[in-house]
Amino acid sequence: MSKKAKNGALELPLSVGLKPNTVTVFERTDKGDSLWMRWWNSDKGRYDKRSLKFSVRDARGTLDQSLMQKAHDVALRQYQVLVGAVMPDVTNEAPPLTVAAGLDLATTVGTGMWAVETDRTKQFRSYVKQVLAMLPIGITWTALVPSHYEQLWRNSAAAAAAAGTNRGRETAKNLVHLMNQCAIWLAANRHIPARCAPPKGWQDRLEEEWDKVTKVRYEVARPRHTPAEMGRILGALSKADPRIALAVALAAEARLGQSLRSMRSQLDLTVGDHGAFRVHGDGGKLGVYIYLTDKMRVAMDKALAGYLSDLEAAFQAGGTDYPMFTAGRLVAGKAKVGTTKCLGDGAANDLFHKLERLAGVTVVPGRAWYGLRRVATDLAQDVTSDGRALNAITGHKSDKTRNDIYQQKERPEVLRKAAETRDAVRQIAISQARAEQFLAEGAARFRGDSEPPSVPPLENDGGK
Repeated sequence: MSKKAKNGALELPLSVGLKPNTVTVFERTDKGDSLWMRWWNSDKGRYDKRSLKFSVRDARGTLDQSLMQKAHDVALRQYQVLVGAVMPDVTNEAPPLTVAAGLDLATTVGTGMWAVETDRTKQFRSYVKQVLAMLPIGITWTALVPSHYEQLWRNSAAAAAAAGTNRGRETAKNLVHLMNQCAIWLAANRHIPARCAPPKGWQDRLEEEWDKVTKVRYEVARPRHTPAEMGRILGALSKADPRIALAVALAAEARLGQSLRSMRSQLDLTVGDHGAFRVHGDGGKLGVYIYLTDKMRVAMDKALAGYLSDLEAAFQAGGTDYPMFTAGRLVAGKAKVGTTKCLGDGAANDLFHKLERLAGVTVVPGRAWYGLRRVATDLAQDVTSDGRALNAITGHKSDKTRNDIYQQKERPEVLRKAAETRDAVRQIAISQARAEQFLAEGAARFRGDSEPPSVPPLENDGGK
């Protein structure tokens, strides 16, 4: 029966009735001290439980006896239903939310998880059909168990094995990630009572099971340019589309998507020795704040007087902001006034591949812009061991963010060192490219070749 203090006051946990139909009311500290009620369900062989949707503590944390009595009455009513003394209440509760309906709610732009449409939201919405095809038809969120998450990657791995390929691993991870994020959002917005989480350590298990099912050892491919290739690319910028030329000159070491979305207002030509350029972060990925070198400033001035000149005139006259790397075609070598759309990742990669060909660099699938970012990360560590400068160049969170929380952010001394390091990295790459060119020309003369070497001539530097 109900537990009472010596003064007759009700206490928690509160039990009503006799076994096996005892009804217990208890607090859940992980749910804001809300009250829950449980009882044994002999048909299912387990306890049933539900929230009473109220707490019995006042602002000081003391039990409110009037609310305790209310909890007692609810428990007593449930006990009477269990022993057959009264009929259960007829409720008008909505049926449990299906996974299909929940995914639709959570992935609707504007009212669901995402405020605006992006390439990433489009990609994740495309996964919804794949998720539903691997789950039982009509399954509800309350019926989900961790093994349903397992089926997402196991079915994907089986399909890859049947096709004789190892592709699809990242997509399988995204399927699980989509389900988990949707469950979190639905639970937070009270569309479902609680979230069924993926199995603990699911990403490691996915990797291990995928290798076993596909019988192919997975190695992460991170192709990168050689230092000499980077140097040749920097040396061919003046031959390329001015937008990709400016993007590489300013932010070769940063993330492509973040850089391409930059606006004119992110450029401040009065900061530092030659100006500064801010690339904003995106979600959990850090941005970078770049102090321009003298060569980067030359490239910037060339763009402002060139393809951005009409947009820059409007900016200087009335402060009209504009994208630094404009989408669409250039007319007479200039971006149109009123342009508001930024160059997309796909178009930028196409322009970058053209730049590679102009520089005599072989286009390698899966490399593109990030080949520069990766080799620059390697070379930067040869130039400086200052972690602050290294992180300021690439926007990485390495070494537990290198105590970034406790250090002054954007210290001019650190940013100047990052600018010097960035310049030194590029000079190393250009020097190696020149060395390769010299050796190629010497070998051709030694052989008496009538044709010139295939390596294109280099210009003075990557910023002019």
